[in-house]
Amino acid sequence: MTRSLLASLFLILACGGCARDDGPYPSLAPRAIEKLGFDEPDAPAPVPLVADPELDVEVAAAGARLDKASGDFTRALIGVEAAARRARGAAAGSENWIAAQIALAGLDGLRAEVSEVLSNLDDLAVARAATLAPDYPALEATRARLRAELERQESAIGRIGSGLAPA
Repeated sequence: MTRSLLASLFLILACGGCARDDGPYPSLAPRAIEKLGFDEPDAPAPVPLVADPELDVEVAAAGARLDKASGDFTRALIGVEAAARRARGAAAGSENWIAAQIALAGLDGLRAEVSEVLSNLDDLAVARAATLAPDYPALEATRARLRAELERQESAIGRIGSGLAPA
């Protein structure tokens, strides 16, 4: 009889697990999102590009500034490389070393012009993106040219600077 009493007691306790609890626990039923398929959503239609004459003027002006700054940098680079050759092997603080450092600082000032133009165009691109406007090809092309020129100039400055004695 104790065996049947234990079995009855076990059955009563086991059935307690099936009782409904209206507590704060989440349901284990499938959620709405789980009933959706895994298909990719349809791509939105491309937004047609609308000409922006005001932006075209700003991009053209930035391109002109880039061309001028690039030419100025290239012309100045010849003089800076000559000053760096004269300072090669010279001790820090020597006359040739100081002249090369001054020339290199002037070259860095010319690099700053390209950096400023790029920063201005980046601001225009961010403003367009904030309005959810699509990329503007002329703007993106000029930004790419500016980044390439800036990289060229930074590389030249780094190369010349590494050839001089450290301060």
